[in-house]
Amino acid sequence: MSAATRGNPTSASQVSSLVAGLRSDFGGRGLESDLWDLVGSAVASLCDDDILEAGEEADLIGACKALGLHIRDLRTMNFAAWEQLAVARINDSRPPTLADPPMLLKSGEVAYAAFQVGLLKEVVRREWRGRSSGMSVPLGMGIRYNFGGSRGKSVVVGQDLVVADSGALVITNDRAVFLGSQKTLEFRRDKLVGLQQYTDGLRLNVSNRQAPSLFRFGTNESPTVAAALVAMN
Repeated sequence: MSAATRGNPTSASQVSSLVAGLRSDFGGRGLESDLWDLVGSAVASLCDDDILEAGEEADLIGACKALGLHIRDLRTMNFAAWEQLAVARINDSRPPTLADPPMLLKSGEVAYAAFQVGLLKEVVRREWRGRSSGMSVPLGMGIRYNFGGSRGKSVVVGQDLVVADSGALVITNDRAVFLGSQKTLEFRRDKLVGLQQYTDGLRLNVSNRQAPSLFRFGTNESPTVAAALVAMN
């Protein structure tokens, strides 16, 4: 398989024959998962320098065909490998293109990708702390009546991140645009001053907006790929 991903046609043919035999002998039981793991190892080998050239990608596609697989299913079957491959393509100045972007593009603008995200905001948690003062009068039967006043103050006890809006984060060659149900935010590349990636999120700072914007990515959405696209020259 390693030789097949390096463009060796003889090895590709041998892999194809071997997999055909395995499918016949075992009826495919558990085989698909193992084959996608094998593709993941091939991707890791090809992208060890964080760049995937067009020729290398063509060889990988051929090796997948030899396994009876299609590279378009990689995202579903091996998300980590897809993510590594996508970033390596971007690093080779070959970003994806979005055929039907959910917004109007400017002249010469190209949409790369759209991600489902939630726009987060910080909410301060407070609680009331104080004491009461006054008098207590017994009324009988174990009942007392309290009267007087209370004194105290509201204090900050923590902060939470909550979803303020949700929508699509569209990244193009000129900007990133958040299209939410309540607001639209634009992050132009020439105004970008900060980019921070998290496991499930992305923070963007632009010079024309004082507060940074923090986005949480949905399931099977990749902040790693989004960050690579935003940082692309």
